[in-house]
Amino acid sequence: MTRVARTLGAGLKNLGALLAGLALAWLLAELLLALLLPPPLRYLEPQPLHIPDPELGWLVKPNQHSFTIDRPVATDSHGFRSPEPRAAKDTTGLRVLCLGDSQTFGNGTDQAETWPMRLEARLLALLPGRTVEVLNGGAQGYDTAQETGLLARLAPRLEPDVVVIGFYLNDLGELLRRDLPGAVDPLTHQFRRVGAVKRNVPYALIYLVKRSRVVTLVSWQIRQQRARSREDQNGLVLLGNTPPEYERSWQIVAGCLARADSLCRARRARLVVFPVPTGHEFVKEFPREQYRSRLLALADSLGIQTLDPTPVMKAQGGGFKRYFITWDGHINRETHDLIARLLAEGILQRRPA
Repeated sequence: MTRVARTLGAGLKNLGALLAGLALAWLLAELLLALLLPPPLRYLEPQPLHIPDPELGWLVKPNQHSFTIDRPVATDSHGFRSPEPRAAKDTTGLRVLCLGDSQTFGNGTDQAETWPMRLEARLLALLPGRTVEVLNGGAQGYDTAQETGLLARLAPRLEPDVVVIGFYLNDLGELLRRDLPGAVDPLTHQFRRVGAVKRNVPYALIYLVKRSRVVTLVSWQIRQQRARSREDQNGLVLLGNTPPEYERSWQIVAGCLARADSLCRARRARLVVFPVPTGHEFVKEFPREQYRSRLLALADSLGIQTLDPTPVMKAQGGGFKRYFITWDGHINRETHDLIARLLAEGILQRRPA
């Protein structure tokens, strides 16, 4: 054996020992974290699918069967995550159209546990003998402008009595996007991948890696650190230091809410707007926040009915783990149910004309 061969053999042995040591350390870390942490999220394929739309960017794909994390998703012919509405509306009944992003769609939540479906269940119990339909028009990644555009398209056809828009903190940044056209691949019905890893690694492998507790913990810590950073735009809004570019976002929000209210009034429907709770506010206090307070003030100035679930949740007690999905950040079924309760009370206190 030559000297080069011996050196190469020794190098390969050392590399093998290093890799074996790393694998053993990883396995021990996984076992230790299994005793200390909740299990990672289990993603099943396919995740919710979408179709391109020239005006709105995308729509939830109709008549699909997919998953949001590991919870089944079934949509109707409109792409709603709710039962098919009656072909002919019951004029003596109550039809509620719910609009929003993934928080309304119900990421990581069973269909029956989403706030639109919990709202329907509560209204049916409170209005015995009446027909009640609550339609979940939430769509992943939507902003206020897309939701208003969808309302303009659907209102004449569906004739809702009440329209509810769930506004979320990240809408402010999303309203400034310029990449809506082409965001969805028309062949796969998935959002186009961004970044070298996502573009070149199959989703099945990505979802498999996400089942690692080590990967889950590291990625969650990175997300949390970004959220705490003063460079995070949403964090600045909560700190009371709204970035200058977000002033443009608030102008767009004002225009969208005015348009949505006008659309509703033209059809004798009522508009209700609320800020979806954000996990940030259940980790620390933000006494100068310009998220909920600013949205509520804006809606009030337009004469739009509002509600704010966050103070109710804080009065009940409990932090992030009680109200949000671990490792994800979307609202959980308890928060969905609380939102539905507050909405049912608000809708019945001020019945539509």
